Amino acid sequence: EVEKPKEVEKPKEVEKPKEAEKPKEAEPEASNTQQEEVVDTSVPGLASGEKVVKKGEVKKLAGFLNFMSRKRLLVLTDKPRLLYLDPATAELETKGSFALSSNTVVTLKGDKTFTVNDGTKERIMESPEAQTWVKLIKEACK
Repeated sequence: EVEKPKEVEKPKEVEKPKEAEKPKEAEPEASNTQQEEVVDTSVPGLASGEKVVKKGEVKKLAGFLNFMSRKRLLVLTDKPRLLYLDPATAELETKGSFALSSNTVVTLKGDKTFTVNDGTKERIMESPEAQTWVKLIKEACK
């Protein structure tokens, strides 16, 4: 009779580690949310409630045959819109922004180059994360 309660206790011990694993999975999600909040406060020019989907440094190509390039901090928001800021200034001066819509055309032009055309102007950007940028911008335009 004493052995039967011991058998019941063993399955309970097996269940406890499974429960301990579940909170570990939830912890990274909480830290991701906190990181997003930190990112939102570091970008000037965001509207109230507007959140950053992605941000990163790119080279914005311009000029005749794209000979000129300028480093910019590109920010994709949930509004959806793209902002580009000057990372060289302490206050991150906004150099431009434009709304994204279903008419926006985003094209990957190589491993590191992509274009964003909003119907009025085509912007050419260069980034090691070009494929990720194209995917996220296309999703935002839907």
